Amino acid sequence: MSRITIAAAVATAIAATTAAAAQAPVAKERGVVVSHGGSIYVEGKPVAKGWQPVWSPDGTRIAFQRFGEIVVSDADGRNERRLTRRAPGLHWPASFPAWSPDGKTIAFSGTRDVLTVPATGGRVRNLTRSQESWRGNFTPAYSPDGKTIAFSRSTDAFNNDIFLMSADGKNLRRLTRSQGTHDLLGEEHGPSWSPDGRTIVFVSNRTGHFELYAIGRDGRGERRITNTLRRGYDEDAPRFSRNGKRLLYVHDGRVATIGVDGKGVRELGLGDAADWR
Repeated sequence: MSRITIAAAVATAIAATTAAAAQAPVAKERGVVVSHGGSIYVEGKPVAKGWQPVWSPDGTRIAFQRFGEIVVSDADGRNERRLTRRAPGLHWPASFPAWSPDGKTIAFSGTRDVLTVPATGGRVRNLTRSQESWRGNFTPAYSPDGKTIAFSRSTDAFNNDIFLMSADGKNLRRLTRSQGTHDLLGEEHGPSWSPDGRTIVFVSNRTGHFELYAIGRDGRGERRITNTLRRGYDEDAPRFSRNGKRLLYVHDGRVATIGVDGKGVRELGLGDAADWR
């Protein structure tokens, strides 16, 4: 995801605070946390202000983004702790938090780089260090064993692709190859690991709008999951279920689930980001 797109996503999330919330109800499926209109909801109940919520591995805490800072709270919104602060450097605005499987570390997107911070607070560390102004590294996701991070990385001025790196930022490896142009930037982002660690689902606009794709961690077996032909219909933020059989995702301000085979779409309600435990 390009730095321009990331900045727009953060701005859009903040602007969503003023969006009308009196339409259909927010998604309130059991175990689902969503953000909508600048608020975090757990099973339909508002618990905090913010966006991009993700469950801790044990399902007792939530990490989320609030006005460019990463915040952690209990599942009921209590005991908030802000993990990042506005300061010189490349870690603000912070967005897209991701828990390590042991619950000790949170990776997140900074201005152009992927960084980490202890889940209890502490020093922010860079996993990537972009030297070029156009290069960005975004939307990190830990593998189930915690040894690898999938993320989106700019490969040139027109493309972002899915890459893998070790949890310490080493051993960079490219998984996908988008074909962006001046007219349509190639955007691939938002990776999510299957519970067995073999498959990564991600978002790509290679059809002209954003849809869900899957690829093996070895770079093989790439396939398209969704096939939405309606113009302007964009899908984003996929999350595997614990059993690996379904995906939670958002589209056009709504939350839905779908089988990993691309069948059985089920609408859950409003939300611009979602996760389930």
